[in-house]
Order: sequence, then C-alpha cells, then structure tokens
Amino acid sequence: MEADIHLVHNNLGDEKQYNPEESLTSKHNTSVRKFLEDEVNSQEKGYQRKSVKRAAARYYETKRRLYLASLPANADKAAKDQQSNKLRSRRQRLYKGRVEVAVGAERNAMEQLSQEYMSDEEDGTGQLRGNWMVKRPTWRSPLANKLMARLQRKLDAANLDSGRAKKQRMEGREPSHRGAPKTRVEWALQQQREEEEEDEDSKGESITPPTKEGRVHRPIDSSDEENF
Repeated sequence: MEADIHLVHNNLGDEKQYNPEESLTSKHNTSVRKFLEDEVNSQEKGYQRKSVKRAAARYYETKRRLYLASLPANADKAAKDQQSNKLRSRRQRLYKGRVEVAVGAERNAMEQLSQEYMSDEEDGTGQLRGNWMVKRPTWRSPLANKLMARLQRKLDAANLDSGRAKKQRMEGREPSHRGAPKTRVEWALQQQREEEEEDEDSKGESITPPTKEGRVHRPIDSSDEENF
C-alpha cells in the first residue's frame, strides 16, 4: 500500500505533490491526500479505505520530516542523528556476531547484554580510510572486556575461515564517552573504585608517547583486551 501511495505521488507534477512547508490539513495538501486516496482505491487491490487514508497521511509525514531535516537550523541535528544511527547499527552487527560464536557460559553472559555494551566503530579518515576506529566505552568492566576479547578472537577466526572480507579494527585516539546503558548488568559495568584504580594504573603506560594530536593509532590485536 505504501509503495502504491509513493508511486502515485511521485508521478504527479511538482506543483501537485505534497507541500511539506504547509500542514497536512492545508487546502493544497488536503487536495493531494484525497487524490492519492482516490487513485489507490480505484486500483481495487482490496485495501480498506481507512488504511489507505492513514497511509497517505503517513507519506506526508515522511515528506515533512525530510523537509524539516533539510533546514539549515536542523542540519547539525540531522547529521548527529544519522551518525548515531550508523553507530547503533554497527553495535548491533558486532553484538550479533559475538553472540553467534559464543557457547556455554559465554553465550549466557552475552544474552544478558545488548548492543549498548559493544564498542563504537567509527569510519577511519585519511590514511586510515577503510578501517574501523574502535572506541571502547569507559564504563565497561574488565570482566566484560575480557569476554569481548575472547569472542572477538573467535569471530575473527570465523570470518577468516569463511573468506568474508573484514575491515581492520584500529584503536581510536579516545575511548567512547557514550553513557552507560539504562538496563544495568552489574558484572559488565565498571565500578567507581575500579575506574579510579584503572586510571592510576594506566598512567605512563601509553603504547607510544602521547603527541599533541593525542594517542597514535595502531592495529588492534584481538588478544589485547583493553581495547574491547
């Protein structure tokens, strides 16, 4: 039904399509909606009239949402939302892959978690283009980090055996400062005391001396649990 609405609307001239600057109840948009309903109903595909009416209204809302996102005042928010959705999708992929290779107690542990407990994978830029820049969340516990490291080794091996292309995972200059999940799994969360001890222990232990630009990138070794 939505595809039929979309097709009919896009075959209209620009002046006869929805005007996203106006409300759905404006004279022009009311006329467009009624035309869409009549055209789709005339195709006699068995759609209920109420369903067609709702679909025509939803299509207007889609056009309105895209129009608002294109406004200069909303451009930054739209870009941030797009990046947030991209990172969420990558965390979901990473979570799914690690669950698939987990067995026994590891599988039970992973099923307590969600994609929110995964590291963020951002696109590399410049010479690092084509790689994942991995940013581990600061609030994840050492126990969870060890679990992710073990499962990532299994996942890397599975990808290698299957011949599936895999982007190289590189250490990001900074960790992910994304907030902790609302659904708390205590064993997977860093306690405040542990955070303070880890900060003290990590002083002076950079892989290479810090530069003005921050930490130097290096390929991530799956056995290096501090990066997961």
